[in-house]
Amino acid sequence: SVSEYETMDFVKLRVSNRYMFTGRRNASRLAWRAILKHMGLQGKMTASQAMKKWENLKKRYKVAIYPPPGVQVFPHSWRWYDLMSDAMEGRLAGSAPIIGPLPPGTSDSDFLPDARPRKRSMIGGIGVMGMHCDLDEMDTERATLETERAALEGEREVMGRERMALEREQAGLEREMANLDRERAQLEREKAAVERERGLIEKEKAQVARDRLAVDRDRVLLAEGRAAEENGAEGQSCKTGGQRVVGSLERTERFLKMFEKLVERM
Repeated sequence: SVSEYETMDFVKLRVSNRYMFTGRRNASRLAWRAILKHMGLQGKMTASQAMKKWENLKKRYKVAIYPPPGVQVFPHSWRWYDLMSDAMEGRLAGSAPIIGPLPPGTSDSDFLPDARPRKRSMIGGIGVMGMHCDLDEMDTERATLETERAALEGEREVMGRERMALEREQAGLEREMANLDRERAQLEREKAAVERERGLIEKEKAQVARDRLAVDRDRVLLAEGRAAEENGAEGQSCKTGGQRVVGSLERTERFLKMFEKLVERM
């Protein structure tokens, strides 16, 4: 058996050196041998046992995240859950050194022997030797590919959900931008209305100034009338006219004061 530290190193090396597991004939066995030799475990574990250990870890992780219907699991109760989660989601890439394939001339005696190739049954009375390709290794590699395919499908589903979330956020931003554009247009209309009102007020102020000049002229005329009355030049008719002018000026001044207060409130 391997220690806890060796198991962690085992998983990290497998993830960091996945380039060696091409799916070709004997590629998996040679890659596991290279990893075992790097770890110094070539005398404790065969390549087939390493493959089965890796497959067992992945199967246990798959059950933890995709339990059968009606089965309740507690993933974090499994001590290798976090490690395998990091491994299957790519967070362990580069966490271990990249090791090359075994150098040419490496002797099989450096490793524990794998199971011997099986012989096929007799066909037509002729004994046929089994193919040199280990059937167990092919099954293991096939299971590895299926597990990796399932992991990719899970990642694709996660990416799909993230894409939908991003699309919803983008739609929300577009709605906010549309609202801002409408508010900006409303503000521009209100600003234009204020400018128009300011222009009207300026015109009304100018009219008030002209009216005040007219009142001042009338006041001068009134003063002249009073002077003539005092001198007795105009007599009673001048007095009556002066009174009328005085009344008109007072009404005009009251009107101007009221109008100025109204303009100031606006």
